[in-house]
Amino acid sequence: HPGADPAGDAPELLWIAGPANDAAIPADRRLPLIGQTWSRPVITRLRVPGNEGNGDRVALFAGGYDTQQDSPDGRPRPYADAAIGTGVYALDALTGQLLWRAGPDAAADLVLPEMTAAIPADLATLDLTGDGHVDLAYVGDLHGRVWRVDFDPSAASIASLATGRVFADLGGA
Repeated sequence: HPGADPAGDAPELLWIAGPANDAAIPADRRLPLIGQTWSRPVITRLRVPGNEGNGDRVALFAGGYDTQQDSPDGRPRPYADAAIGTGVYALDALTGQLLWRAGPDAAADLVLPEMTAAIPADLATLDLTGDGHVDLAYVGDLHGRVWRVDFDPSAASIASLATGRVFADLGGA
């Protein structure tokens, strides 16, 4: 933030984002299918078509946890599909604007119909080219799957920004 204290002694709240059904969240900061976001946001650089004005700074994070996954005894139900928390998000780090989203629904920028489990885990990101921009992200879901998302730095549109797939399936029946 241009007016923020560079030493970090006086941090400022820049924005807030949250669930699509939360009236306290500004309408332009409501995130489809977001759950309890347990993952630590990764503040990095990602070339997102149409968002070149802020130095490509983004916050990448996973969709979160769905409390409907809990059984009556409070323990998680193994391999249950989730209604929320099923996605990966990229927000403009300075404004909080949703720039890109992967998820199982047709409204996602990267539609992955198999992404049906909540994703409360941290993302692991890699800059394979050494240019300071994220090229690849990995994240695990509650079905025991590891997802891989490849970002294309030369993408001309949001629709071509990323591809994704299950990289490993570590779960049982």
